[in-house]
Amino acid sequence: MCPGKEFKFKRRPSSPKPVLKEVYIVPAENTICLSLYLLLSRHGIWNPKKQTRQYSPEDWQSDFTKKFLPKAKLSEDDEIWPLLKSLKVTRKTADRSATRFFTGFAYAWKYNPASHERIPIGERPEVEFLSDPPLCLGILARTHGDFYQANRSPDYSIGHLMRTSPTFSDKRLQGEGLYPLWHWNETPKKEKA
Repeated sequence: MCPGKEFKFKRRPSSPKPVLKEVYIVPAENTICLSLYLLLSRHGIWNPKKQTRQYSPEDWQSDFTKKFLPKAKLSEDDEIWPLLKSLKVTRKTADRSATRFFTGFAYAWKYNPASHERIPIGERPEVEFLSDPPLCLGILARTHGDFYQANRSPDYSIGHLMRTSPTFSDKRLQGEGLYPLWHWNETPKKEKA
């Protein structure tokens, strides 16, 4: 500063805050959702009380941990294998499926039915569910956060599998329709003539 001169700093004029509009980013054509709850429900091992299209993961987790696991004499720290005896899925088959069919790494995104429904119908991708038990479990066990890595050490604990529900847009994965989820184990009703 120069001696004897006083400087005054002027305040910058405030600019208006930017207006953010909701933007829909549509993923690839095939969108595959993975979930322990959906897998167990699909194969008739566990069926939640609330059977609605707009499912709530919190409700499912509460129902699963407070009602189903105590009846099965299991906790979140136990591994999943005792629940899958009827499907004849082993750690070896899950490891082999994940490391052979879904190699490398992949970034996942969170599927949210409420936000998915806001995408215009013509632009909305069909969400499918990965119902192959060994592949689904192998991928879930190797997904941490939103990142899947095939060579990662798997975590088959029930707690980890419960809290992991990634969605991938990857052509290597094939699934079946996510909706109507609740009619898989029901016999079709006859229509009245």
